[in-house]
Amino acid sequence: MICVEQYPEFLQWANDRLGVNFIPSDCRWITNIGNNNDILGVVIFSRFTPWNCELSTVSSSQKFLTRELLRVTFNYIFNQCGLCRATSVIESDNVKALKLNRGLGFKDEGILKHWYGNKDGIVLGLLKEECKWHTH
Repeated sequence: MICVEQYPEFLQWANDRLGVNFIPSDCRWITNIGNNNDILGVVIFSRFTPWNCELSTVSSSQKFLTRELLRVTFNYIFNQCGLCRATSVIESDNVKALKLNRGLGFKDEGILKHWYGNKDGIVLGLLKEECKWHTH
């Protein structure tokens, strides 16, 4: 089940697993809830500008990323928020996440040296017109 309600405990679950501190008033999130009411994963939208937001994700299950979640995620960004792009910054050694994002249509845009301490961040972007997951 996809939950768009902004329950703080869902964001805290994501913060605990990512080792960060997204502040509820500065972001939005969508949660995928499993059949046993367990959290399968959370998509966090942050660093909003009039044109862009940054996506961060964390999951506890491979069942997290469903077609429904993708449609809800990208409809939120491109239709509800009216943004023209989404950005993701991924640790340079996170091969699985890089492959997944590229498979969703994100394109490499640059490298942020030492963005994650001793690891670089790979900047990926997805433009609205290149996204196949939202309704036009």
